[in-house]
Amino acid sequence: MYSRLTVALGLCALLGGGAARADDSDAGRFSLSGFATLGVVHSSEHLADFVGTISQPTGAGASHDWDYAPDSKLGLQLDARLTERLTAVVQVVAQHQYDNSFAPQLEWANLRLRLTPDLSVRAGRIALPIFMVSDTRLVGYANPWLRPPPEVYNTVPITNNDGIDVTWRGARAGTTTTLQLIAGRAEHDFPTGVDVMARRTVGGNITVERGATALHLHYTSATLTLTSPTIDQLFNGYTALGQSLEAIPPLAPVGAQALALVNGYRPVDKAYSALSLGFNYDPGGWFATGEWVGEHIGVTTTDGRSAYATLGVRIRSLTPYLTFATVALRARDQPALPTTALPAPLDAAMAQLNYGFEHGLNGFWGAEHSWSGGLRYELMRNADLKLQLDHITPNAGSDSFEVDRLPAFTPGKTVNVIGVGVDFVF
Repeated sequence: MYSRLTVALGLCALLGGGAARADDSDAGRFSLSGFATLGVVHSSEHLADFVGTISQPTGAGASHDWDYAPDSKLGLQLDARLTERLTAVVQVVAQHQYDNSFAPQLEWANLRLRLTPDLSVRAGRIALPIFMVSDTRLVGYANPWLRPPPEVYNTVPITNNDGIDVTWRGARAGTTTTLQLIAGRAEHDFPTGVDVMARRTVGGNITVERGATALHLHYTSATLTLTSPTIDQLFNGYTALGQSLEAIPPLAPVGAQALALVNGYRPVDKAYSALSLGFNYDPGGWFATGEWVGEHIGVTTTDGRSAYATLGVRIRSLTPYLTFATVALRARDQPALPTTALPAPLDAAMAQLNYGFEHGLNGFWGAEHSWSGGLRYELMRNADLKLQLDHITPNAGSDSFEVDRLPAFTPGKTVNVIGVGVDFVF
């Protein structure tokens, strides 16, 4: 319901642009722009798929030798100045989705009211500003890489927020400061059948720019809920077994433990928080940029730390760049519930539930680092060609961001990925 209202808000604003007052000289002005990336990717791992985002069900490797889906996308944006102070924007993006389609999705749809020259408020669907390039995260031409470093950007796959934000931007003594506060909610689907709902999202960020230097600090907190048939089956099983065991006095303590696990770990309205720090230094001939993100993910009993750093040099139309990225997701293990005191049928049932818990919500951990070398060639004013090589090294036995794994897949193997893409803006 909330999302449908967001869509209606943006569309009605644009369709109603012609009703703006005649004495607003800038009113009724519309502009259409867009961006696109056409890319292909190859992975040295043939037992699992390399994907551009963890929202994609298949990619390069096991499913396709060379695949266009991980990086290819098309976006269209319509901007409208409705009055002197009121503007609207709608952005639609088609990219590889959780359901294996390229169906267009509404990325942005909001109204912006400028209260003063420095202060504005927006309502609707807005970019979630966790990262330095959140506004241009999907616009390949605006970024130095073929894709933002997955070790960092895959940890927060949600790209927008349905709600409001307030932004203040001021300049003094050569320094520009931007303050932003956000509130709202979001929903995101994954190819595994898991639906993630972020509610009561609140956060804020500050960006300080002076000369060639920009610094970014952001904090967000929310409550997350995960739903899927598998998750519901797991916790419903613990509940039913726990209630049955509580009715048997000798087994009541184990039943109480099972019910306590449900109350503590069922992924409903669990706390989430993210703190990110970013920097960019760009004097013109070269640039250095990087980000660090720390997360508390109560819904999966996991904490995460990730970071990247990129160094690039501009040589006429060529920009070679090198990126180092790392991620570590650490599970806070809940001990398995005891089974030795249970009769054989109950012992087997509890063991099956424990396996699902430990290898699902509680057991995931991932740690890897990568080196990426790339070359960007400026084809023309609004198009570039990129070549990128990624050397990805997971920690021994670590889960990684690869998907669609075949039974013979062995975690922890080094993977080499090559990608070529052309970015456009228009």
